[in-house]
Amino acid sequence: MRKCYGPLHKGAEIDDDAFSNPRAKACRLCFAQYSKARYARDKERLKAKSKEWKSQHRQELQEKNRAYYLANSQSCRANVAKWMNSIENRIWHRAVNRIRSAMRGYSCDPKLLLGCDKKTLFFHLASQFKPGMGEKNFGKGPLKWVIGSVNQFDLGTKDGQLKAFHFTNLKPVWWKRVKG
Repeated sequence: MRKCYGPLHKGAEIDDDAFSNPRAKACRLCFAQYSKARYARDKERLKAKSKEWKSQHRQELQEKNRAYYLANSQSCRANVAKWMNSIENRIWHRAVNRIRSAMRGYSCDPKLLLGCDKKTLFFHLASQFKPGMGEKNFGKGPLKWVIGSVNQFDLGTKDGQLKAFHFTNLKPVWWKRVKG
């Protein structure tokens, strides 16, 4: 037993297994809370620092990613195929990319804007299927369905973004070829 001087326990006796190393003054739980609070406090500075580092090391990161992919190409392809075989994952991926595409130039978190998880999104859309729609015919092409919007909103405002991309504003619609 050791004393934990973290924000949760404030000197209470804690089992030794709760500490990450022998010299730590706070248990893992207190350290995690401290880390979250620090990140929340310095979020903008830390993001800017990370963005700057990534821009300075862009070429290096691309080479590292390329080397990893070449060394593990079969497992990378297998992971993508496995992930994309799930209809919930395919729908989620399409919805998130749709938000990112519409919000180019704006700062946004697609998962926050959707307001749900993969299963909820799938069941919401599945509950609105028309005859002939199903898991097998999701995508672009004749006799396939895609994700459409119920209502249109102004994407220039935060409130408009939250309403436009919320999962309750999405519905399955039959794909139509756009000529032009």
